[in-house]
Amino acid sequence: MSKDRRVAAAYLRFLLWAFGATLLVALAGALPTRRLAGEGGLAALAVGCAVTLAAAAVGAVPLVRAAKKTEPQALVLAVMVAVGLRLGFVLAAALVLQAGDWFSSRPLLIWIAISYLAVLVVETRFAVSGIARVSRRPTEGES
Repeated sequence: MSKDRRVAAAYLRFLLWAFGATLLVALAGALPTRRLAGEGGLAALAVGCAVTLAAAAVGAVPLVRAAKKTEPQALVLAVMVAVGLRLGFVLAAALVLQAGDWFSSRPLLIWIAISYLAVLVVETRFAVSGIARVSRRPTEGES
């Protein structure tokens, strides 16, 4: 399998794991959210989880691009860029959704935060596995 296909497969696995984590969070939170915030809270839960999943997909792109390189420094920089992209995406989306006043504020922000933490675990695992792969590769000049 070529390097590009392996990287694409790793990204797809990451997206599936992130989706699974987001789905588990949403399922676990549906009943309490419905009891505490009603049907509007469920919509906010779904949107909050979707925002986090989209942010994870966007944030993982620098990690995927760095996986094709051989320098460990490139992956460390990619991790920092990924964190910034992900956080920036979530903050921007939360601001837009809050300004639009389409969803109940508290459930939306709570579920963005909870799902963010859940998907952060998956993204950290993805980044660490990429760093481990790069650190096992010989650098230029080594055999």
